[in-house]
Amino acid sequence: MEHIEKFLAGDNAHIYEYLGSHSNSGTTTFRVWAPNAKRVSVAGDFNGWNPDLNEMHSIDGGIWEASVDGLSRYDNYNMS
Repeated sequence: MEHIEKFLAGDNAHIYEYLGSHSNSGTTTFRVWAPNAKRVSVAGDFNGWNPDLNEMHSIDGGIWEASVDGLSRYDNYNMS
C-alpha cells in the first residue's frame, strides 16, 4: 500500500484521495487515521447514529476502514 507508506513518511500530499469517505457503485468506504485507537466506528443518518452497527477494522499503519452499502448522497456521518 504505497499511499500509506508515503503518508507515514510525511510524503503524500494526496492522502485525502484515500482517507475520509469515498463512494463507488452504491458502497461508501470510510477510512481514518487513528493510530492509538482501540476501537473506531462510523455512525450517521444511515444507521440511526448507532456506533455499534458499523465498526471499522484496522488495516495498516493506524488506518481504520469500513464499507457501508446504500448511503444517500447527503447522509451525515461521524467517525469516532
